[in-house]
Amino acid sequence: MTVSGGLVGYIISLILTSMLSIFLPFSISIDIVTFSIALMISISIGLVFSYFPAKAAGKKEIISII
Repeated sequence: MTVSGGLVGYIISLILTSMLSIFLPFSISIDIVTFSIALMISISIGLVFSYFPAKAAGKKEIISII
């Protein structure tokens, strides 16, 4: 889910910046390093914020949850 969110966000930002570059004196280009960094940040955030709730839920007793 975090990978797809990162990809969608990057694609939307490329579309918006390409539309803005029409009015600006410079152009945009796709940079694989920036794409990789953005994707790794998205994956890291997803892993961190899903690990801790799962760890806390794993410590609870099933009977008390029901």
